[in-house]
Amino acid sequence: MRGLPLLGRRQLSLLKTLLVTNYVRWRRGRIAGRDYLWSLWVAFLFPLTLLGLVPDPYEQSIRLVTRIEDQFGARSTFFFIPFARRAGHVSENRPTSDNRASHYGLAECTGLIRWLVGKHWEVGVHGIDSHVDAAAACSELAELRRIVGPGYRIGNRMHWLYSSPDLYQNLKRAGYYYDATLGWNDRVGFPDSHYEPFQDPETGLWVVPLNIQDVALLREDHMNLSLEDAWQKVVKLLEKAREHHAVVTLLWHNDSFLPPMCWGGLYRRILERAQTDGASMIRAVDALDLCRPEPGRRAAQTNTLGHHARRPFPTVKELATKH
Repeated sequence: MRGLPLLGRRQLSLLKTLLVTNYVRWRRGRIAGRDYLWSLWVAFLFPLTLLGLVPDPYEQSIRLVTRIEDQFGARSTFFFIPFARRAGHVSENRPTSDNRASHYGLAECTGLIRWLVGKHWEVGVHGIDSHVDAAAACSELAELRRIVGPGYRIGNRMHWLYSSPDLYQNLKRAGYYYDATLGWNDRVGFPDSHYEPFQDPETGLWVVPLNIQDVALLREDHMNLSLEDAWQKVVKLLEKAREHHAVVTLLWHNDSFLPPMCWGGLYRRILERAQTDGASMIRAVDALDLCRPEPGRRAAQTNTLGHHARRPFPTVKELATKH
């Protein structure tokens, strides 16, 4: 949050959402009263946050995510935007909207990234222009490689889920291990009926499909569901996942865990359900290890885990022996 300008469109938009939009959401029963009071508190502290006099809530939110996941023995993957103030392109020679640019870059997150890796969370690249050309894919990967070092398997998820016919080829040439872009911003489900990660037949790059995204379910310009309706939608998808022995991926933005969105409770509820169902909550790279055929075993001609033997799911303690 400290990266926002003292006066600017993003600052005014955030304050409007905290003070006005969340008041309307509270009155309509879309958020709890305590969450609106939390929004007022964040708005009150906003000038002090920009001046660096109080902790940045967006930075604190990442620690909140890790505390929640620790409670469930879970480990997830954090995708970081590589360069600050770079909006990128929709396609070659076609710049995208300025509000796609981030106010942070990987260089500013070195300490946090090394802490996450040390605690066995996974980090990846939230790509800007990898869908445009291989040179961009290489430079974005190099920015994270500088921090995590050689031998670390790095995945990509495109910012705003931008894609192109050349995306997988660009990522493969750059040296990425997988891509996690396939999916939607405005709905949930299993893209192209893929119930587990798979390898792109042309490049061999691993692909991790996206199934459930916070903004798809809850944002006003997308599905615009209430928290309870969103939960019911998630339950139906999880039941389908059990039927197909599927790998389910969640995309929850770190700022969704605090005002103005206040969607962290739904994330916790999903993890509670996953725990009840006996699912393992693991990093993307671990899911790929489960889907990769054992050495000497013929690759399964199916896209569901239920039709071939799986390796045991790793625990958090077992992750400590990796990387």
